[in-house]
Amino acid sequence: MLASAAARAEEDGARLFTPCRACHSLDPVERGLPGPNLSGISKRNIGGDPAFDYSPVLRKARAWFREEFRPGTAEDVLEAYRGKRSAYYRMVTTYWGMAATLVLHGAIDEQMFADANGEHIMVFARLRPFLTELRGLLNNPSYLEKLEQVIMRMPDAQARLARFPGPAKGKASTPKGPRRVA
Repeated sequence: MLASAAARAEEDGARLFTPCRACHSLDPVERGLPGPNLSGISKRNIGGDPAFDYSPVLRKARAWFREEFRPGTAEDVLEAYRGKRSAYYRMVTTYWGMAATLVLHGAIDEQMFADANGEHIMVFARLRPFLTELRGLLNNPSYLEKLEQVIMRMPDAQARLARFPGPAKGKASTPKGPRRVA
């Protein structure tokens, strides 16, 4: 019985890691993917793959999201979430989700965060029209919840969100890469 539970856990882990394979590998010699190699990750510091330069990839992902990702429907978002732009999409959304979690737990001062950043508002504004549907489609009722909480707690949240245009009309634009790196 213990062996079957361990086998199920390994199968579950392999299944859950499937979308991560777009950016990461567990093979210690595999390189050249958008994200760092995850072999031995439990034995190293965060951001500790010495063979991976984290900054340029995240800058490209942020530029793509800001300049080219224009979803018109929840299905357009899912296409980015699961498709060839999955790495970029997940880098941006998980980055801001993690930052929001740090704010909510007091590791980053909430007012300082609101004063110093605006990109997280654009990310949320771009996805907000589809969040209810996305949460259902992903079977994840708390998807981007921490980001939503941080933004909606700002006294001027509605005014800041209103600065960003609504959903794209027609098919979303998700080209191969960013026009420029910021």
